[in-house]
Amino acid sequence: MKRVMKILMERDGESREDAIEMVKNFTKEMEQLIEGKGTLDDAEELFELHFGLEPDYLEDFLLF
Repeated sequence: MKRVMKILMERDGESREDAIEMVKNFTKEMEQLIEGKGTLDDAEELFELHFGLEPDYLEDFLLF
């Protein structure tokens, strides 16, 4: 998760607070996806939509 936040701040110029908020919003949507029995493909698509990053970075959230 720290890697993603760092990228958001450096690449997109987001403040630390905004990056935290973006991560929180993504986490909430992931929880809803999991509760709704979403697939890994759904999670990867949601991740790319939120952050514009390759799904490889999704591992940071799954291992967290």
